[in-house]
Amino acid sequence: MHVRSITYAPLESPPYVISKVEATFYYAGISRSPPKLVYRTSKDPFVMPKGPEAYRRLKHLYPVYDHKLGDKWEDVRPKFRDLLDKQQVRF
Repeated sequence: MHVRSITYAPLESPPYVISKVEATFYYAGISRSPPKLVYRTSKDPFVMPKGPEAYRRLKHLYPVYDHKLGDKWEDVRPKFRDLLDKQQVRF
């Protein structure tokens, strides 16, 4: 009996992987119960603050005016929500 050996290439993480810690703390400061981060377009790694003087970087909400999505948001929002539901993304 002849046995063939197969070599597999290592799997690489997608460039936009979000850790549980990042998902939990990314929107810290927005509200008492901030949403969880479900996706981002930045490839910059999330760095959790360390040490005795470590503070979370708090986020702030500001209105967005004159954005091309603004006029379409009422139509896009339910589609976006349905897509997240279909993919079983908890938000």
